[in-house]
Amino acid sequence: AVTGMPWSNPQAWLVALYFGSSQFVVYALFAWLAPASNETALTTLPAGVLLGLFTAVFAIASVGAGLIPGKAHDRRGLLGITTVLALIGTAGMAFAPETSPILYVLLVATGLGMSFTVGMTLPLDNSRTPAEAGAWTVFMLFIGYLIAALGPVCFVALRDYTRSYELAYDMLFAVLLFMLCLTPI
Repeated sequence: AVTGMPWSNPQAWLVALYFGSSQFVVYALFAWLAPASNETALTTLPAGVLLGLFTAVFAIASVGAGLIPGKAHDRRGLLGITTVLALIGTAGMAFAPETSPILYVLLVATGLGMSFTVGMTLPLDNSRTPAEAGAWTVFMLFIGYLIAALGPVCFVALRDYTRSYELAYDMLFAVLLFMLCLTPI
């Protein structure tokens, strides 16, 4: 049976917003972490190495999250933990960037990598049939990646407007705070 996209389902929108918000932050960091590191010189680690570290930890955390046993159909606890990890790392980037920039990158990459994998399972948790799971997945990815595409643009627009990365990192912190608010729903 053909199943339509869940446009009128509020839970589908929450799933798509969670996924889109996480990828908004990921895309912003993939695009601008290295240039921001070069410009601010908060670490002696070369910008390319810092971005490579972010990417490697993100990938390992993504795979690792798939190995964590959990209760199917209720991943709120795991979503909360992954979001808090990313939130702590982003808080450091936003509010105390000079303290431990490498630790912040590790925390953000771990949290976002894990939330990517867990987020990809949310359509399965909210559907009853394979066709419905497919429709939810298409919906989540469509809306989610539309949101995600705005991440790098918004990040650099704030940087260009303020001539500083401070407000751009504050925005990422706010997006992750929004994600944390979505996790108990």
